[in-house]
Amino acid sequence: MTPLFSKPLIDEYSGDISNAEMPRDWILVLAPNSGSTNNLAYLRISPKGEIKENITVPSPASGYRILNAYDDGKSVSLYGPAINKDGKSAFQLLGTSVSATSMDDEEVETTQTDVNSGILGGGKKIIGLISGKEDMIQSQSDIDELLDAHKYTDFIVARITNGALDMINATPMKELNDKAVAGPDMKKPLSFDGKKFITDNFQILSDGTMMLALQDYKDTKAGGGGGNKLLGAMTGISTSTSGPAYTKIYEGMYLLQFSKDGKLVRNYTVTLDQKNKKGFMNKSPMTSDNFPAGSYVLESKDGKSVQWIMKMVKAIDKDRDSYAGWNSTTTTTTYTPLYSIQYGRIDLESGTSSAFKTLGEDEKNKFYLLDRYNMIRIGGFVYFFSENEKSDKLLVSRLKIDE
Repeated sequence: MTPLFSKPLIDEYSGDISNAEMPRDWILVLAPNSGSTNNLAYLRISPKGEIKENITVPSPASGYRILNAYDDGKSVSLYGPAINKDGKSAFQLLGTSVSATSMDDEEVETTQTDVNSGILGGGKKIIGLISGKEDMIQSQSDIDELLDAHKYTDFIVARITNGALDMINATPMKELNDKAVAGPDMKKPLSFDGKKFITDNFQILSDGTMMLALQDYKDTKAGGGGGNKLLGAMTGISTSTSGPAYTKIYEGMYLLQFSKDGKLVRNYTVTLDQKNKKGFMNKSPMTSDNFPAGSYVLESKDGKSVQWIMKMVKAIDKDRDSYAGWNSTTTTTTYTPLYSIQYGRIDLESGTSSAFKTLGEDEKNKFYLLDRYNMIRIGGFVYFFSENEKSDKLLVSRLKIDE
């Protein structure tokens, strides 16, 4: 069998508490190397290495690319796209799905540099065995890039409860477009082509409804350096002008609503408002749509609606620092992504969406979220804190969850 998925569980605290700080159980899914069977082996392993669950999961499609395993405290939900083609194994349809090394991109780059310079000596042979290519180490990001390019036919949601398969359901990609919804501020819903997309957030509402956010992207050869193109930006850290090029343009957002038995109910689509792509007339190596949006939903008290909150980059700030040495002056230019919130209300009963607005769009100044402590929830309200470019004006925005 071939490893199809290998990651720790994620939960509602994963964004704030890392797996290193609070170790979760590890999920390993294996697929047959060949043959017509789609039976997957699902293992749940404790942080101490003890196998807690070992069950067979009959997948509706052999090319099931599991993206994450979400633990809500009662069950584990698996979700991801799939290629449904009879007589083909997961390896034949997807290729390698799990990296043979746990190193991230930076560790791989450092190791590769050491190997090429001869520091690791005989390490080349080991690396060749791991990746199948001379002098090449594949991180999970490398493999994910290849998997993103596949055209998927279905989207599968599965649930494991008390060590047994509780539910597994496949939705054809065509159905995502047939059940697409757009707000009154859009001419028509966005069209989803089943390739080149990322998943953003998975949540389970009080009645068992599952909400999954997706964002599609396209490749571009434009763009310059930007340091660590995602991690630095997502944490609000200034990004250096040196580093890898920005090769993705992130586009529309999709919020998939699944019933508790895994059937697609609706697909809510939104176009992000990122008109001010660079900001402040600077020559930034990246634009605001080079960064994916983060999103989540806030459920109303009666469970009949949700507020869909999207945190996205609206502009790129330019900052220059000069340092005077003994004989010369060094000037460093940094570019910092500036974030805002786009939000709208979704009526789950009628399947309708409101128009989506951006914080501060009715003000004369443009406002951007504070780097830290920019949101707090008190009762039925959420408060957001933003400032203008000069940092001399503060905007406090209050959103009522039930409206």
